[in-house]
Amino acid sequence: MVPVWTPIVAALVTAIAVALPYTLWETTRASISVESAEAPRLALIAFDGTSAQVKVSARTRDELQVTAVFAGGPPGQDVSLYAPQTMTLVGQRSYALSFHSPSEPPPCGTAWRYQITISSIPGDSNNERSATVDSDAVPCPPLEVAALFVTSRTERLGCDGQAMISATMNTNGSPGRIRYRWTRNDGLTMPEETVDVGRGESIVTLPLHWRVSGVGDFRGVAAFEILEPAASAGLRSSTRFTYHCA
Repeated sequence: MVPVWTPIVAALVTAIAVALPYTLWETTRASISVESAEAPRLALIAFDGTSAQVKVSARTRDELQVTAVFAGGPPGQDVSLYAPQTMTLVGQRSYALSFHSPSEPPPCGTAWRYQITISSIPGDSNNERSATVDSDAVPCPPLEVAALFVTSRTERLGCDGQAMISATMNTNGSPGRIRYRWTRNDGLTMPEETVDVGRGESIVTLPLHWRVSGVGDFRGVAAFEILEPAASAGLRSSTRFTYHCA
């Protein structure tokens, strides 16, 4: 004869056996959910090369320290870094950043590439965002010669000597064409000439070779005059040398 309580015990054991895996699974899932709470996330909303909009999103409203590193330079070359900025961000908030360009502007006619990288502190490659912006080419002002110097390597020449004379012009670095003329005091007429100047070429040097021969004494004067560009027309400089042959 089977005791009355035996079916009752069996039913209880079966119920526990069925419910136990479900209870353990529910407990484990809850534990994982708690341990893998969403970390703060960074977002780069906008970046135009001089300012940026940064947003941090997090489940909590805990503060998060973020560093922003700006950089700028010619495309294809190593960019120069500006001073990093450190901010304290709070969940679900947006922040505006700005930085200053270098003291020297980009060379005219060239476009610069600006970069920003934001990351949490300490750096976390999984929570890092970056963006790049190429600026428009900086327009060049008209070519202008700011200074002119004419010099002679030799002040005194002997028999059948040659004076090595040069004209050095300092420009504003813009591209263009310079029209000029050499004059000599020996009666020789020198033709007008031109030289093309490239972008960023701020120093232009042009030579004049003047050979003197024969017996006697002579004082040579060579002058260089700019005819174009119009802003520098009339700029003139000269140098002297002496010749003696007995």
